[in-house]
Amino acid sequence: MNSKNIDFRYLLDKACVAFGETQGQVMFRFHDFPICLVHYLDKKECVDCIEISFDRENALVTYYFDRGEVNKSALITFFNALDPDLFINHLTESGYEYCYRKKYWLVDGKYCIKLDENKFGTQFFLYRLADAK
Repeated sequence: MNSKNIDFRYLLDKACVAFGETQGQVMFRFHDFPICLVHYLDKKECVDCIEISFDRENALVTYYFDRGEVNKSALITFFNALDPDLFINHLTESGYEYCYRKKYWLVDGKYCIKLDENKFGTQFFLYRLADAK
């Protein structure tokens, strides 16, 4: 898909819709999409997540679960290196408020999106505003 035609609002909706759901509920919700279950162990720290590939949007959404197996956050990673810039433009042009002190965009008054640039590229972490750090 041409990066300029990505439906970023659709991707945001899909990233946010699963907050508060269990792993089973997320897998059922996205059963028509490619799914990868991840059980990550590092220095006695265990993280469970589900990765959903949204091929039409050229993106991967990773849902992270707490110890009670409830989704508390998500991560959007784009396959194309130019798409993060287009996503930032979408957030800005769509009128989402940016909080400079806390460094996140506020989405629908309930969610925040933090930009993270690391060795994997540019990624976007999503949290419920009540859970924002």
